[in-house]
Amino acid sequence: MNRSIFLLCLAVVFATACSSGPGAPQTATSDVASWRSIRDQVFTETAECGSPKATEDCSPVPQARRAKLLPLRYYEIDPSYNVPAALRLSEDRPVFEMPTSTGTLRRMERVGVLEFKLNGQPMTLAAFVEEGTRRIETLFVPFADQTTGIMLGATIHDVAQVVGAGYAVSEPVGNTAVIVKLFRVFLLLPMVLAIGWFFARRAVAADAAKIPFPMFALVFVLLCAANSIALSIPAIAPAYALIKAPLVEASTWGLLIAIGALGLGTSLTAMAKLGWRHVATVTATTLVVLVVAVAGLVLIG
Repeated sequence: MNRSIFLLCLAVVFATACSSGPGAPQTATSDVASWRSIRDQVFTETAECGSPKATEDCSPVPQARRAKLLPLRYYEIDPSYNVPAALRLSEDRPVFEMPTSTGTLRRMERVGVLEFKLNGQPMTLAAFVEEGTRRIETLFVPFADQTTGIMLGATIHDVAQVVGAGYAVSEPVGNTAVIVKLFRVFLLLPMVLAIGWFFARRAVAADAAKIPFPMFALVFVLLCAANSIALSIPAIAPAYALIKAPLVEASTWGLLIAIGALGLGTSLTAMAKLGWRHVATVTATTLVVLVVAVAGLVLIG
């Protein structure tokens, strides 16, 4: 959620830049800081979105979690991101349904692409407006939680690191990242077996058959199924809701301990002793995974 809000601020800066050029760095920083303060006030004081008292300016943060989640933690304001951008309008205006933090879908029209330079590098961002908008005064530049989660889950190698990176952004990002990562883990066994069969070498196929099945991934899927089924059965849903909260809290602490243990078990000296070939191999595979992930996100829009 923090990254989405950050990019919404960025959209406001770009919209201003399109019309009158960038303002002074101090002015831009002050404007963003003021917007953040107002947003925190709205999230803290207004009714929860979806509740009977909710208005257009509602809070996506549940009342029971506001003391823990608010005020929001933002990225540091970097004045170098206050750059001018040119809006290149599209010939058509396709409509997209964007999920929101309230669970509803928001219909937005893609009106064009913002073209700009950041640190000397040419960049582009898709620009949206509310469906039916005729006079373009502001632009919406989203970076969805799902997109962030897919990127993290598809590119980070270790499960614990995926958990740490995903949930550091937001809960929806963390959930998506973990699901994508565990799906990658599931693919390891069939991929190794397929490669062994492709090369038609008994030794390779035999070694592949000895690879242990990732049981933790299987347990994850079974618990997901159990969670979905339990919540859909009215007779057991109330009782399940009572035990789910402490189980989720225990799971959170378990993940924290696992990530801490991973850090304590990591030695830069031991990594250096492996030699440059191993480091180069890991680096190359990481770049390949990153390119594939970005290409996939571009293809699915």
